[in-house]
Amino acid sequence: MSRYARFKPVHGGFVDGVTVPQSERYNALLPGFKAWFSALNGFGDYLRSFFGSYGGYFDCYSEEHALVYTNLHKEFTGHLEEAIDSWLKVHDLGEEDFGEMLRQASLRGDAEGDFVVGTLLGLLDYEPWIGSIFALKRMALTGEGLPPDEHTVMAAPAAPPPDDDPGAGAAEPATM
Repeated sequence: MSRYARFKPVHGGFVDGVTVPQSERYNALLPGFKAWFSALNGFGDYLRSFFGSYGGYFDCYSEEHALVYTNLHKEFTGHLEEAIDSWLKVHDLGEEDFGEMLRQASLRGDAEGDFVVGTLLGLLDYEPWIGSIFALKRMALTGEGLPPDEHTVMAAPAAPPPDDDPGAGAAEPATM
């Protein structure tokens, strides 16, 4: 404890947390973020582009592509962070505001908000990301995922890469 801590006022007249107007603003912005994050004209557009460029690496899991997967994860997370920062800038929010907005959604029991938080955290961590990418690729191949209109594209459950017959039928793209 610093020697000046004892002089700290017990109550400085400021709210300890978000104010009512801030809370109302976050509540109004959260549905827009959830829609942007999962819509094909939002972050989902980058997901389509990502699969268009690197989809061949995700036809089936291959240990020989492990370094490629980690490099793709770095690229993906970098773009995810840039995209979120752009969304925040458009809505005049900072990272602290964004965290508070997601925390409030969690406190309210907003299942979609919890899903978005879980998805964001899963996309930033390599192991859940690689499982989700393979699950999304499988959904796209079976026609279950990546719909052509404004539907959710980030709804794949995190699943580990398949262990059976790694490398069989892997078509390595010519360029990277």
